[in-house]
Amino acid sequence: MNARAQQNPEPKAAGAQSPPRPPRCAAHGLGPDGDDGGSRIVIKRATLSVLAQAQRDNATDLRMAPAADGGTAIRYKIEGAWRNWAPAGLSWPLVLSELGGLAGIRDAEFPKQGIIYVAYSGVRLRWQLEMTNHQDACLLHDLANEKV
Repeated sequence: MNARAQQNPEPKAAGAQSPPRPPRCAAHGLGPDGDDGGSRIVIKRATLSVLAQAQRDNATDLRMAPAADGGTAIRYKIEGAWRNWAPAGLSWPLVLSELGGLAGIRDAEFPKQGIIYVAYSGVRLRWQLEMTNHQDACLLHDLANEKV
């Protein structure tokens, strides 16, 4: 093959397919010990799912706090009434870290404030986040209808 043919490969025939590429997040989830980051991805998706569902339900406020079993207790406010979210079984330290990462304040000192602004599952999430410390509840306020 000449050098020109190597630089500009011919298009493949319609039936020929190359092997699928790995997901973009696969390379980002590798930990120092070879862990694939599977739990991190699950926590991120679950956290985003909670925010998206609360926003779809027209919740104005969301409260996430450590549960007695080490998980995360979730409450949300709709039309002035607080409601409990079904237990999610999510580790509180991981949820707290993920919320901080989504708001870009993971490494900031307490008390922390930030805004989560991300698209997820067909919804544009806009939540104001307040954290006083790693052991107390974090409060989120829906900014969907407010100017920032």
